[in-house]
Formats: sequence, structure tokens, C-alpha cells
Amino acid sequence: MNNYVHCDIKPDNILLVPTPSDSSRVNVVPKIADFGLAKRVRKKVDNKNKDGRISIRGTPRYMVPESIRYNEYEPPSYIWAFGLVVLEMLTGQKPWNSDCDTPVNSLLQRIGYSDKLSSIPSYLSSEAQDFLKKCLVKDVALRWSVDKLLSHPLVTRCW
Repeated sequence: MNNYVHCDIKPDNILLVPTPSDSSRVNVVPKIADFGLAKRVRKKVDNKNKDGRISIRGTPRYMVPESIRYNEYEPPSYIWAFGLVVLEMLTGQKPWNSDCDTPVNSLLQRIGYSDKLSSIPSYLSSEAQDFLKKCLVKDVALRWSVDKLLSHPLVTRCW
């Protein structure tokens, strides 16, 4: 699926599939599921349909700022979404501290147009906090790449 992006990376769409192993450890490989919202990569397109309605894709709390503002999806979008997934894995809490009563429009406004970021708890290690801050940068040009994240101390210390 070259030139397509998933548009809905979230914990529910990541499957851990067991793989054969020579050791007693269980090895798993993460696989991405549910490509129902996938789309071709196009940069900075108008995010309105012909009838003027806004066209966005994804689960609101996991959407990336550039998808809300410009309907833009590209590789750095995965870094943002990955950061939110890691945040949820580390805290056991959904990102954006919003509950079911938060109006979707308010949540999208906060993600796409405000300077606010999802809370990164101070009880996480400084390395984990820094890693998440590198993922959750609203400016796509400043968001870290996969290569940079793989060299982050949080990752290199674990492997």
C-alpha cells in the first residue's frame, strides 16, 4: 500500500501477533489493523467537501494536528499517533484527559488549533517524558523522525 496512510492509529488498531521462537519467551510482532479510513497521501489539500462540509478521518482523541487543520497525512503523522499510543501504554489513561462528555469539536479545536498538548505525567521518567515530547510536537517540521527516535535514550537503553 505505497502512498497510503492509515489515518486511525490507536491502541485498538494495533494487534500483537505471536511468532515462533526458539526460546521459552513469547515473541510478538505488532501489526496494524483496520485500514477502513486509509487514504492516499496528499499534502495541504482543502479539507472541505464540495458541499462545504469538513472532511476529517480518524478517532478524534488520536487525530494529528495537521489532519485537523489541513487534512494532511504523511509519515510524521505516524510519529504523533505513536506518541499518543505510547503515552496511553505508559499511563493506562486515554490521551487528552477528556471524557465522553467532552464535545468532539472542543477536542478537535484543542488538538488542531491550540498550543496545548496532552498531559505527560511528571511521574514518568525524564527519558519517557522527553521521548513523548519529541513525538507530540504540533509543528510537523520539528517533530522527530523514526531514525531520531530510535536513537533516543529511552529506546537505546531498552535494547
